[in-house]
Amino acid sequence: MERRGGPGRKLLQAARLRRFRDEYVARYGEAVYEMKLGDCRWHGYAMIGKLTRRAYVLSR
Repeated sequence: MERRGGPGRKLLQAARLRRFRDEYVARYGEAVYEMKLGDCRWHGYAMIGKLTRRAYVLSR
C-alpha cells in the first residue's frame, strides 16, 4: 500500500512525522515539519471526503 502511492502513503507519513516529531524538527526545522504534516493531512482529509480536489479561478 505504501509503495503504490496515494493517500494511504500520506497517512503513514503523517503517523511517522507525529511519532518522530523532535527528530524531524531538529533536522529540517519547524516550518518544514509543519508544511509536510499539513500536506499529509490534506491528502487524508481529501481521501475521506472532507475536502474536494478542486480549484476555482476568479476572473472579471
